[in-house]
Amino acid sequence: MRDAGYRSAFEGDRQIILIEDIQLANAVFVGVTLKVLEEPPPSTYFILTANEVTPALATIASRCTPVDLVTVDTEDLAEHLRMLGVDEDRSRAIANIADASIDRAVLLASDPAALERWEAWSRVRTKLDGTGSAVGLAVDRLLQMIEESATPLRKQQDQELEELDELAERYGERGIGRTNLLERHKRELRRLRTDELLMGMTAVGAAIREGIREGSIEASSGSKSLASVIEAAQDLRRNGNERLLLQALFTNLKP
Repeated sequence: MRDAGYRSAFEGDRQIILIEDIQLANAVFVGVTLKVLEEPPPSTYFILTANEVTPALATIASRCTPVDLVTVDTEDLAEHLRMLGVDEDRSRAIANIADASIDRAVLLASDPAALERWEAWSRVRTKLDGTGSAVGLAVDRLLQMIEESATPLRKQQDQELEELDELAERYGERGIGRTNLLERHKRELRRLRTDELLMGMTAVGAAIREGIREGSIEASSGSKSLASVIEAAQDLRRNGNERLLLQALFTNLKP
């Protein structure tokens, strides 16, 4: 990224470099990015996107001009899915669990098991009986479902690699751009896992709130469980160990 930042623009006298989901970058990449932003080349403009400014990004954020984007309305998101050919009921259901993300909604709409995963997370509390074995089984099942959820994205990425290889062979430039594409694919898969886990925790939290509202969950117990869900979501954003994080969360949930 540093080398790209100091290259001359191919056309004109300016170039724009887009860095998506900077919150998913590792410490090395963050350090390199910070160095470039501290001494930016005059002809290069950087656009960084992030779902949130984590503590690790605070220094980078201080060198940027923040632009807050308006959240996509659920109805607009559902309408977008309908325009893509998704039926009415599924469009509305997907829009409600896509966390206001168009890319996420489109990906979930192409995944027939998406709503099944939401339901599995919603019911996970009913599968817990206070034993470690029940917690282990629940965690194993949900992590397996998350792994399977990557199938549509992997197919899309395989198609992109095939198209890149065909283009490279046509112009005699084998391997051109492949490294960057593979790095982007890794970030996409990591973002998917994070999105899936956050979706799951949202489902768990929604089920607990519904239980409190209906009276099937005692308010004090439900509040403690909700606090555990919120803490787990925050830990996840700090790149916590998925399995240990879920085990701790499910152990804290009141069966």
